Amino acid sequence: GGDMGALRGDFGDGVVQLLGAALVLDTRLFKGKCTDLDRALGSAIGYLEGGEASGHAEGRMGELSRAREDVTGLTSSEKLRKDYKRWGEGARAYGIATVPCSVQDWSAHDPQWASEVAAFGSREGVPLVLTMLTFTDAGGEFRRQLLVHSTDAALLEACCAHLEGPDHPAVLEATGEGSLKLQRVG
Repeated sequence: GGDMGALRGDFGDGVVQLLGAALVLDTRLFKGKCTDLDRALGSAIGYLEGGEASGHAEGRMGELSRAREDVTGLTSSEKLRKDYKRWGEGARAYGIATVPCSVQDWSAHDPQWASEVAAFGSREGVPLVLTMLTFTDAGGEFRRQLLVHSTDAALLEACCAHLEGPDHPAVLEATGEGSLKLQRVG
């Protein structure tokens, strides 16, 4: 309402848009952890109406989600880097990347994807790279695939054996020393 005009006048549209983006992402459309300040700012910029996310907030969340998941035109290395985290040091270090596409789509775009995962792990200096692929299948169902890469055959085998256990149903793609195997688990 009126507060939004004041905020825009004080900070400009760009800052208000950034604030709105942070609010809808951090609070999960005001349904997750949400402080009184989050609610007050959300109301001031028209993202919160009567305690619920406004249509404007939901639209912004949709835009941000689509942008986060769009990997069109990215190289394999850029896809891996986009949402990458690293833990540990030396021989105990590993990296986890989340890539929003299926392995089938990725391989259609880049037939050398497996060697790109290996090169990425080498550049990062990690002996183990896990890549969680997230996508919606043709039937509209959300799916995940897990790629496991290691230059250390024993580490690869140990990781895959753990993931293939009864508590980890998944489609597991393991790459190691240039080989690829697909196993359906569960």
